[in-house]
Amino acid sequence: MNGATTLAVPAAYTGRAPAWQQTRVTQGQLDAIALRCRQVLDQSMQRVGSDAVAALNEDVLTLRVEHSLAAAEHQIMRRASGRQFFQHYVEELAEQVYPEFTQQIEAILPYAVTYSRVRVDCEGDCIVFSFGLRSRVG
Repeated sequence: MNGATTLAVPAAYTGRAPAWQQTRVTQGQLDAIALRCRQVLDQSMQRVGSDAVAALNEDVLTLRVEHSLAAAEHQIMRRASGRQFFQHYVEELAEQVYPEFTQQIEAILPYAVTYSRVRVDCEGDCIVFSFGLRSRVG
C-alpha cells in the first residue's frame, strides 16, 4: 500500500459521491492526529507514553488510546469503585480534552467535527474516541 487511505465510492454507485468521499486523507494525516491527541491526553493526565491510533471509516474518525493508567492502578480503581467509576472518570476527562482534539482534527483534515463520543474498552485496555466529520469542501 502507498501509505494513503482513499475514501472510495462502491463500483455500483453511479451518482455524485458525497463531499467527504471526494476528499483524500493520508495515513500521515491520521498519524499526526493520533500523535497530537495523544500528547494532549498525556498532558491532561500528567502521564507520558500512551499509544494512539487514528482510523477513518466513512464519516467517522476513531481514535483508540491505550489507558495511561498502569495495570495495577487500573485494577485497584476497578475493585474499589467498579467499572462505572472508571467510565465516569474517562467521560469527565474527555470533556476536558474534546475542544483540543477537535481543534487538532480540524487543523489537519478538511473536515468539521459534528459530534464526539467516548467509550472505555476494558478488555482492550483503551479509550475509544469517535468524531463525526462533515466536509468543509464547498
